[in-house]
Amino acid sequence: MSRAQATILTNICLIEDLENKRVVMQYRSPENNRWSGYAFPGGHVENGEAFAESVIREIYEETGLTIQNPQLVGINLLREGIDVPEVRLVLF
Repeated sequence: MSRAQATILTNICLIEDLENKRVVMQYRSPENNRWSGYAFPGGHVENGEAFAESVIREIYEETGLTIQNPQLVGINLLREGIDVPEVRLVLF
């Protein structure tokens, strides 16, 4: 019996502008996104991709910003239902 379980890896990143006391947020419309509302930018981790590489790529793709040396602050498990794969959220 296999104990393998499908898992989706995603990341989000808090980007701070300390000088102006602001953070980067993006709006995800309910028409185009399963999870809608305001959120920190991020996205899926590609197969074989390192977490830090994935967040650097996703931030650039979604905002046009280039970040360096993202700091891992946590990993969270999100469960949506019995028949849905686990979602692991990697927080930077």
